[in-house]
Amino acid sequence: MKKLLSTLLAVLLAVTMLTGMAIPAQAAENDIFNPGVLELDGSRTFTISKTKSSAFFSFTPETTGCYEFRIQNRKLKDVDVDFGIMDNYVMTLTSAGEVDAARYRGVSDTLVTASTLQAGERYLIYFTAYNQEQWERPVDFNVNVGMHTHDVIEGDIKATHHDDGENYKLCKYCDEYKGYMNDYNAYETVALSKTSYTYDGKEKKPGVTVTDWLGDPISKSEYTVTYPKSAKNVGKYTVTIKFKNHYVGTEKRTFTINPKGTSVSKVTSPQKAQLKVTWKKQATQTTGYQVQYSTDKNFKKGNKTVTVKGAKTTSKTISKLTKGKKYYVRVRTYKTVNKTNFYSGWSKSSSVTVKK
Repeated sequence: MKKLLSTLLAVLLAVTMLTGMAIPAQAAENDIFNPGVLELDGSRTFTISKTKSSAFFSFTPETTGCYEFRIQNRKLKDVDVDFGIMDNYVMTLTSAGEVDAARYRGVSDTLVTASTLQAGERYLIYFTAYNQEQWERPVDFNVNVGMHTHDVIEGDIKATHHDDGENYKLCKYCDEYKGYMNDYNAYETVALSKTSYTYDGKEKKPGVTVTDWLGDPISKSEYTVTYPKSAKNVGKYTVTIKFKNHYVGTEKRTFTINPKGTSVSKVTSPQKAQLKVTWKKQATQTTGYQVQYSTDKNFKKGNKTVTVKGAKTTSKTISKLTKGKKYYVRVRTYKTVNKTNFYSGWSKSSSVTVKK
């Protein structure tokens, strides 16, 4: 709405100037065709009523500087208001820290719009109220003109995974004064120092490193790390990294604890086309074993895997093999947690030539 209003004003005035269209002889006071004249350190009174929602004023500064236009009235809290400045009746400048005029929504009894204005140029200051039909009687307002003194506030835009953040100083009425205190680069990488462990009965707490998009580490004071209540048995665990202070966001990273492995005790061929593998029992945090065999010593092709349930079982006989062929065998443990299997690494392989 505010941009639409500015555009309509600009078009109307431009057409007037280009076509030489006459200003109405009985233009109302503070009308767009008969704006009230404002002077530095002076004020003008205007009236808003059920049937009149806008007022316009012209101002021509003698020197270049930052000027402000201030309106104060408790009735401002009852309505929405557009309040802005137009340069040479064409281009909207600034208001309340925004480029373009600002829409105020009944949050204050004081409105201020300010900008740097050039000496000798004529500016249009406009005020438009909405919902003023609720007023029982007309309301008088005063618009005051003065040199602008920055009312500086400190703000904080928090950095995220995608956007940089900053601490800044900003005049709450204009964009002319802005000072950055600190910049904070968006965080890019959140990594655990280790994502896979072998069960040893001890609690696991991998370290956390956070870096920004430049690859620089982000201070640990900018985030809180929460570990699982207990992470020592076989399973998958989640670490939560919650950002704070100058950052916002939450990241989750996981790590696993896998069962201890085992080793092959011996491999034999008890009968034709058979091999028998025996391994060391691994009863702790173990559901069972997997036996893998292949004619390829590097286990790159032709692998077959057999699952052996029960941690107490320590041997497996495999039949229907190729007679006289050399087979390589290795074993690993597994543990089932919440229907998910976690595996140890494979043992060193042993070999046997199957009986003919």
